[in-house]
Amino acid sequence: MKTYIFYFQLLISIFCFVATLSSCSKKDKVRTTNVIEEITDEGEIEYLEDSPTSSKLLMKNSILRLNYKLNKDAINNTFNSMIDSLLANDMEVEGMDIILRKKGNATIEFEGKNVLVNFPLSIIASKETFLKTIKAEGIIDLSLVTALDIDDAWNMSSETSLVDYQWVEKPVAKMGMFSLPIESIMNVVIDKSKDRIIDQIDRSIREEVDLRQKMTEVIAGIAKPFLIDEKSGTKLKIVADTFMMTGALNNQEWTTGKIQVTGQSIVSQDESDLTKSETKFPSFSWYEDDKEISDLYINTLFEFKKINDVLNENFVGLSFQENGNEITIKHLEVKGYEDKLGIIADVEGTYNGQIFLSGIPDYNKKKKAFTTRDIEIKLLTKNILHKALAWMLKGRIKSELDKMLQISFGDYLKVIQSMIDERIGAINDADKIIISAQVQDLDLTKFSFTEENINAIVHIPLHLAVSVKNIFNASDFK
Repeated sequence: MKTYIFYFQLLISIFCFVATLSSCSKKDKVRTTNVIEEITDEGEIEYLEDSPTSSKLLMKNSILRLNYKLNKDAINNTFNSMIDSLLANDMEVEGMDIILRKKGNATIEFEGKNVLVNFPLSIIASKETFLKTIKAEGIIDLSLVTALDIDDAWNMSSETSLVDYQWVEKPVAKMGMFSLPIESIMNVVIDKSKDRIIDQIDRSIREEVDLRQKMTEVIAGIAKPFLIDEKSGTKLKIVADTFMMTGALNNQEWTTGKIQVTGQSIVSQDESDLTKSETKFPSFSWYEDDKEISDLYINTLFEFKKINDVLNENFVGLSFQENGNEITIKHLEVKGYEDKLGIIADVEGTYNGQIFLSGIPDYNKKKKAFTTRDIEIKLLTKNILHKALAWMLKGRIKSELDKMLQISFGDYLKVIQSMIDERIGAINDADKIIISAQVQDLDLTKFSFTEENINAIVHIPLHLAVSVKNIFNASDFK
C-alpha cells in the first residue's frame, strides 16, 4: 500500500524589521554649538555594558495538524484492484471447485477505523461426477467490514467479518439439459468459503501494508533538513516524537481525517545544529480532536548585521528639529543586552557625536510590532555614558528618536506566505496531491538579545491541508 499523504516539509522564512520615520516640515533656525564641552556628569562613571555572546530560550514543541482528504473514487479504484487480485485464485470446498469473481465495482466507505466494502460476487461451483460435470452459478450482494488498528509501534492489524449477503441471482445447478435450484447447498458453500475469503483479505493487508517500514521512510523525510533560505543557507528540521491520527469520516466526494505530529522545530545555518539532534521513531496513537490549526514554534536567530542594514537604509539622512535644535542621523548600530535592546546613533547638528537609546521591548500581538518601553536616551563618548541634553529628553526630537525602537514586522506575513506557496508549489502534483499551507498569524512568544543576534521563538499558526487524488498504484496488488 503506497501513500502520498505525509508531506510535512514545511517552510519558515526570514523576518526583516522595517520602520518608517517622517521628518518635521517646519524649519527653525538651528544652533550649531559643539555641545560636548557642555556635558557635565556627577558621581560614578557609567560605562556602556558588554553584550552577552549567547542566550538560550526554552523551546516549546510544535504541533503540526494535517487535514487530509482522500478522493473516494481513487479509494474505490484501488480497493477494486485489490479485491480482483484476492479473488484471482480459485479454491476447493467440499469437493467442489469454486470460482469467485467480482461482477461489478465495489463501493468502499471509511467509518472511524472500519472499512465497509460492498460488491456483487459471482460464485461458480463445479464438480466432476461419474456421469456428468455438475455446475452451479449464482450472484450474491456481499458486505464485508474490515476493522483496522495500529499499535504504538506502528504495526497494523485487521479483522474482517462477513456482515451480510443476499442472492441477486439465485444459484441453479446445470446437468446437461436440466437445471435445479440449489440455493441451500450454495449457502453451505458460502459458509464454508467465507473464512478463506476473510483470511485472504487480512493476510493481504498484513503482507502488503508494511506500515512501520513506510513510516520509517516518512520520518526520515520529515527529519531531513529543509532549505528555507538559499541566500543565508538557513534550514529547517523537524524532530518528531509523537504521531497521532483520527478515525476517518465520509462525505459525498471525500474521505477526511486529521494527522497530528508533535516534535521540535530546529532552524539554523549551522549544519552541526541540524545533525546533532537524534531522529527517533515516534510512537503512534489514535486521538479525537476538532482543532485544525497547526502551531509551529521555531527558535530563530536574527542577525543584527542584517537589521542594521535595514535600519540604516530607512533612517540615515533623516533630520529632526525643534526650538532651534536639530540632529541628522548619520549611522545606526543595534546592540542587544539580554532583555534590553539598544541603538547607537551617530548624529550631527546641534549635537555632534553618538547617542545611545535603550529600552525593554514588548511584542504587541495586535499591532504585530515591537514596542519598547522605558526608553532611555544618553550621550556616548568613548564607551562612557552621559546624561542626555535636556532638549533630547522631551518634545518632538525625543518622540522621533523613540520611534527608532518601535519595530514592526506584520507586513512580512505576506512574505512568509509567498515563500510557503513557492515551496509547496514544487511539491504539488495536480494529478495526485495538492497541499496548502495558509499562515494565520505571526507571534513572538519569547526573545532575548545577544551581541550579534536577536534570539527569538516565533509562533506561526497555520492551516495545513492535503487533498489526495491518487493513493496507491493498482499494479501493487497484481
